Amino acid sequence: MTFHTKIENNIAEIIINAPPVNALNGKKMSELSLEVTRLGNLQEVKVILIYAEGRGFCAGIDIKELGEGGNAILEGNKGAFELFEAIHHCAIPVISAIHGYALGAGAAIAGASDIVFAAEGTKLGVPEINVGMLGGGSHMLRMLPLQKVRSMYFTGEPILAEEAIKYGAFEKVLPMDKLVPVARAMAQKIATKSPTALRYAKLALNGIEPVDLEKNYRFEQGFTYAMSHLDEAQEARQATLRERKDK
Repeated sequence: MTFHTKIENNIAEIIINAPPVNALNGKKMSELSLEVTRLGNLQEVKVILIYAEGRGFCAGIDIKELGEGGNAILEGNKGAFELFEAIHHCAIPVISAIHGYALGAGAAIAGASDIVFAAEGTKLGVPEINVGMLGGGSHMLRMLPLQKVRSMYFTGEPILAEEAIKYGAFEKVLPMDKLVPVARAMAQKIATKSPTALRYAKLALNGIEPVDLEKNYRFEQGFTYAMSHLDEAQEARQATLRERKDK
């Protein structure tokens, strides 16, 4: 089971659970996108809270499946685009509460959200360059300054939550045991508001954003597709998988 959902007091909670590292392939991301959209269209739901079980929020796309060839790259790109778009354009506010690590697709889930909380010590990153891919810069630019995003993009190095909050990336950085309760408290506050007002507010805020997030991300994805087919990209993914086995 990749995720499960519960609804209570006008709040929908999506809990990601895809051991061992909460990596998501294209199919799983597509399924998650459909659930975000479904919940956003329910009249009794006013806000969505996304968090995860396990040692980290989401390690990104499942690179193990990419090595199997076929249409895995296309399916991964498709699923990623659908998921981030579903969160960004969800009819109601989406809160993410991340812990441990939010890398690649995990970072983009946070970047597509309306409000983000992080546990202390959480690593936020776009390490795609290390595994022969690209992407996520568009969503990081909603959280961090341009030159910081570029340094992360070029090096593949993550940023710790304690540094990222200085740039305004998160609402709060919290001890792990406070993460979900505090994020839930924010959701409860939002859930007291008029459902019509919340939906109009989401539309209004999306409408005044200075960039077209989906257009920018689609542009990035073109380079991801081109890069992923190179021999050096395949070698980088295999090396990463071997390194994980050794740990």
